[in-house]
Amino acid sequence: MGLVRPAILLIGCIFLLTGCGSLSIMKARSAMEAMNSGDLETYLQDWDENATFVYPGNTSASGEIIGKKAIREWFENWRKVFPDLKFTIKNIYLKNNFYLGDENIIAVHWEAQATNKFGKKVNSTGIGVVTIKGTKIVRVQDYIFDADKLKEFWGE
Repeated sequence: MGLVRPAILLIGCIFLLTGCGSLSIMKARSAMEAMNSGDLETYLQDWDENATFVYPGNTSASGEIIGKKAIREWFENWRKVFPDLKFTIKNIYLKNNFYLGDENIIAVHWEAQATNKFGKKVNSTGIGVVTIKGTKIVRVQDYIFDADKLKEFWGE
């Protein structure tokens, strides 16, 4: 019993020092690694079944995709168009660093490089805004800084 109380205090201190935000940042990095390797199963594991994904622009891929199944299909098509796409995380921003409530927002500033299936080199940058409720991702909206090039990127 003498070691239990100090162990609980140590765990509590680590939690307070690192915060829930550290877990969110680790999950964001892990998700990008999964995306880079084409592992959609891992990438989508924390998404709610009724999640929404919003992709910008005026391409055939643009719009609001609702439901985990439809989102998976969208990303499968996306990987076919950009098979070697690689993301680099530049920064991760958290609305609530000590997330203990019902909702949190994470913004991931990224850069991406690829060659699309038509042989066109693609370099892009943007921010993905992720809304989490409880432990599940309920909404992701991408803001792409060079969205005027999306039709060219998609070969349209």
